[in-house]
Amino acid sequence: MKFTTTLFALTVLPAMLARGDTLDAARAVDAGRYTPGAPLDITVTLTKEAGNFERITGLYLRETLPEGWTVGPILSSGHAAQFDPVPGSTNTLELLWVDIPEFPCVVRYRVNVPVDAVSNVVFSGKVKWTVLGNTQNTVATTGGAIVSAAFHSADIDKDHTISRADLDRVVELHLAGQYSVNATTDDGYQPGPGPQDGFPHDSDLNKDWGVAMRRELFRAVQMYHAPGYFPDATSPDKFTLYVPVLDVTGIPTSVTVGSTLTLNPGFFPPNALNQGIIWTLVDDGGTHASLTGNVLADYDNKGVVTLRATVADGAAPGVDYTQDFQIAVHFEYLRYMVVDLSGGSSATAYPVSFMDDPPMGGWTDAHKTTHLVMRRLEAGTFEMGSPLTEPGRGADEDPRTVTLSQDYYIGVFEVTQKQWQQVMGTTPSNFATDRDMRPVERVGYDDVRGGNWPVTEDVMANTFMDKIIQKADLPGFDLPTEEQWEFACRAGGDGPFNFGAANPDDNMRYAANSAITAPDNPLTVGVDKGTAAVGSYLNPNAFGLYDMHGNVREWCRDWYEASGFRVLRGGGWQNTADECRSAARDMALPSSTLNDIGFRPVWPVPAP
Repeated sequence: MKFTTTLFALTVLPAMLARGDTLDAARAVDAGRYTPGAPLDITVTLTKEAGNFERITGLYLRETLPEGWTVGPILSSGHAAQFDPVPGSTNTLELLWVDIPEFPCVVRYRVNVPVDAVSNVVFSGKVKWTVLGNTQNTVATTGGAIVSAAFHSADIDKDHTISRADLDRVVELHLAGQYSVNATTDDGYQPGPGPQDGFPHDSDLNKDWGVAMRRELFRAVQMYHAPGYFPDATSPDKFTLYVPVLDVTGIPTSVTVGSTLTLNPGFFPPNALNQGIIWTLVDDGGTHASLTGNVLADYDNKGVVTLRATVADGAAPGVDYTQDFQIAVHFEYLRYMVVDLSGGSSATAYPVSFMDDPPMGGWTDAHKTTHLVMRRLEAGTFEMGSPLTEPGRGADEDPRTVTLSQDYYIGVFEVTQKQWQQVMGTTPSNFATDRDMRPVERVGYDDVRGGNWPVTEDVMANTFMDKIIQKADLPGFDLPTEEQWEFACRAGGDGPFNFGAANPDDNMRYAANSAITAPDNPLTVGVDKGTAAVGSYLNPNAFGLYDMHGNVREWCRDWYEASGFRVLRGGGWQNTADECRSAARDMALPSSTLNDIGFRPVWPVPAP
C-alpha cells in the first residue's frame, strides 16, 4: 500500500556552475497510507536528471513533517556523513553528505504518527547542493508529498465500515453535482461549489470534484453493504471490501501426540478494530487436549481437535468474526508401540503410546501382562521359503522373493494368558500354573480374529482383534500374514533359525526340552514343562522379537493353500526343531483350540 511519485524537478541556476553547465535533479517520496498512532516508513529518493554532477562536492537534505509528527530512527541514510537533530525530538530531518553520494541516493526513515492525525497530510523537502567548493547557496524547496490515512473519506467515524449516515453523506455530495473542501465539516468536504484546492474525496474516482451515479456512488453503496473495508493500493479507489479470513497457513494441519502447539495465525486483512484473537476449544476429539490462551497442549491420544478463533469487532463494530478449523492429532510412530490393557476387559479404552527404546533394564513383567508391546519393522524385501538344500525342509516351502511395501508393528512377545484375560475376560488356556506370563493357548482363529480374509479385511465382532481395534482405536490391528511373520522371524537372516548355529535348547521351547510326558497334567505343570513364560529365552532375534521359534505355534491370517485350514508358523513346545524353522509351515482348522496354538498381533503403520 505504498506509492511513489516524483514531486519536484530542481533546476540550479547556471551562474553558480561553470559556464554552460546545468544541473537538474528530482526528489521522490514513497510513503503511502498510514494508521493513526502507528509508525510509518518513508523513503526519499534523489535522482540526477541532467548536468555536470561530477562538480557536486556536497549535498544537504531537509525533510519537514506535519505538525505533531516526529522523526523516528534512520533506517538507511545513503552514506550520509551526519544527521541532525536527534530522532524523535522534532518534525524535521536533516542529512549532510560531505562527498557526492551515489545516485540514486536513497534515504529511509521512520516517522511517528500521532493518534489524532488527519487525512491527507503533506511532507515537504529542501535540497541544497555545494558546487566546486562554493558556499551552499544553491537552494530549492520541493513540493508536498500526499500521505493519506488508512480510512476512506466517507468513513467519518474511522471504524473501517461505511454506515448509513456515511453513505447518506456521499449521496448528498452526488446530488449536489459537485463538492468542495470545507475544513469545518466532519469529513472535510461540503456539497456545492467552493475551494477545490485540496485532495478529492475517495469516492471521486475521476478526481473531478463530482460523485457520479454509475460508478462512484455505486461503489459507496457496495462498501456500505460490505462488512468493512481495508486499504489496497491496487484498487482504483485504493480500498478493497473487507471479507475477513483467518490466515492459518502458519498453523500445521496435524500435530503429534505429546507435542505443544502455539497458535499464532495472521488475520487478513489487517483490521484497526482487531482486538486480538480469542481461542476456544470446541471439541478435543478424544485427544484430551487443553487450551490455555493460544497454547494447545496435553493431547495424549489421536483424534481431531476443533478450535474456534473469535476476533472482536472483526467485521463491524459490535460484530465478532469467528472461524472454526481443525487440527489432526496423530502419533509419532516410534520404534515401539505399547497398548495399555491395565483397565481390563471392562475398560472403554486402551491408551496407546510410543517409545524409541525399551525401558532402562529391559522389558518388565507389565509389558507381558497388562501392556502389549510391539516393534516397528520397516518395509523391505527378503527371500521367503527355504533352499532345496536346507535340512528338514518341507515340500511347501518354495523359495521366492517377497517385498513388503508398508511398515508394520508386530508383537515383541506372544500374547500371554494375562493379556488375553485383560481383553476378553476369560482364561481358556491349559497351562494354569504361573499362567500370567505364559502364552495364551487353546484359542482358535475364530476367537482371535475370525472373518473371511482375504475376501474381506473385517474381523469378527467381539474377537480379540475387534476389541483392540475398538478400544485402542487401531484399525487394521490383526494377525500377521505369512509374509509378515516370516520377515519378522528372519530379521534379515537367511538360515533355518534366527539364532544361527547356536544350540536350539538354549534358544527355544520345543519337544526336546519341554519335558512333558504322560501322565503329566498340563493344568499343574510349571513353566519348566510345556509352554515357557514368554521371553524366557533371553536372546531375541535381530529385531528384538522373542519366541519366534517354538513355545506355541502362531496363527497367521492366510489360508493354507486351497484348503479349509489356516496357516500356523514357528512351531511349538511339542514340535521338533525342524518343525520350528523360519520357513516351516503348519496348519489347523480355524476352530481348532489346541494347547500349543497361540498368536502375536500386527498393526500396519498408517500412511503419512
